[in-house]
Order: sequence, then structure tokens, then C-alpha cells
Amino acid sequence: MRPNALFQLGMDLGTPSTSRKEDSAIVSPASADAEARDDHFVVRNGVRCAGVHLIVDLYDAERLDDVDHIEAALRRAVAAAGATLLHVHLHHFEPNGGVSGVAVLAESHISIHTWPDAGFAAVDIFMCGSADPDACVPVLRAAFKASRVEVNELTAKTEYKDKAIAYDVTAKQPLRQFVSQGSLTVHPDHNEVHLTAFRLTSQGVSWQMIDGHRPAVQWGHDLFIVKDFALTDSAARQQQLLANGTFGKPG
Repeated sequence: MRPNALFQLGMDLGTPSTSRKEDSAIVSPASADAEARDDHFVVRNGVRCAGVHLIVDLYDAERLDDVDHIEAALRRAVAAAGATLLHVHLHHFEPNGGVSGVAVLAESHISIHTWPDAGFAAVDIFMCGSADPDACVPVLRAAFKASRVEVNELTAKTEYKDKAIAYDVTAKQPLRQFVSQGSLTVHPDHNEVHLTAFRLTSQGVSWQMIDGHRPAVQWGHDLFIVKDFALTDSAARQQQLLANGTFGKPG
């Protein structure tokens, strides 16, 4: 195994440790068709993007220092998602027994970092094509007997042309969702950004720019200056959010 196969991070919540206890690298044969096939963008929350990104936090979890069990759980998660496993690498740390590792997929990856002493594991799942990353979550919950699982999803799309940036961002949890679309113009010559379009939806309420306002943010000398920021709830138009001012410490 190459010594730089995985950047070694200390897993102790206090002082990190890179003491090596166990290293396992498992390669699964993949067919030439799987390696050569085209991966496709996906449409998620109405946004066409390269893939779906889930950040999964497991609380009060068990067997977080068991490398063989973690490998088996990753393999089951990959199978449940209908993804193609290319390679698994896990590293076991001392003194707390935490594990860092990744399952490399034809569709991208599943990575895991565990803190056995805290009963906590952080899992990052990114998949493109027809794979179903959501199917990994119940597999991981059952494998580690987590009493609580939090799933955050982030989808973002940006386009840049002639100093203008158009964006479409969705941050999603099971009980809430934040969606924002808009565009802005960047002026690097005088450290200023102009918001040319903005819409935000959260908890069933949508906000949009008030006609006639040109919001801008300028920065420099440890200051942020907000100019003419004005939003209204787009349905009832009974609420407004206004901001003008300077933030930071001058000099």
C-alpha cells in the first residue's frame, strides 16, 4: 500500500494521534464496462447537478472501533444504493480506536470518520448517476445502532459569466428546507458585490427583493458595509426585512 494512500488524521477529540494500529485496503474488481461507462448528472430539488451530497451524523452509535464491521456496513450501504464499489480503504487509530476511511465508487464515494469514545460518526455520501444515496441511511442506522441520525443535503448550482454569478442552492433537512436562487455582480476593483436578483424560501415562507432597491455589500479594512438590502415576503407582502449599516472594527 502506498504510504500516501490516505491522509492520516488524528481522531482523538483532544490531541490528534496518527499512531498506526491497523490499515486495511480492499479492492473490489470492477468490470471494464463499469469503469468506462458515462456517469450522468442528476436532477435534485429541481436543480441539475453533478450528484447528490448527503452529510450524515450518527449519535450514540456502536461498534465504531470495529474495522471489519465498518467495512461490512459500507459494503451493504453501497449495495443498497445500487452503486459500483471500486475500492475500500480504512485506517484504525490509537489510542481512542477511531476509524477513518472511504469507499471509492464509480459514482463517487462514501467516507466515514468515527469517534468511539463519543459514540459519534460522521459520514459523507456523494453519488451521481442512477445510484440512490438515500438508501444508505437506514443501512448505516441499523449497522451502528444509532439512537439519532441527522441527515443534511446540499445541492448547489452556479454559473459565472462577465463578472455575474447566477446561483441555485438548496440545503435540506428532514423537517426543514432552505432554497435560494438569485444572481449577483462582482466588482473586484472596489471590493463590492451587487445583488441583482434574490429569492429565498424557508419554512413555507418566500422572500424576494423589493422593487426599486439595489442591495450591495462592500468590504475592506476589516469592515463590511451593507447597502439598501430590502426583502419582502412574496405572498402576503406584510413583512419586510431592511438592512443598512457597517459591521466590523474600523482601523
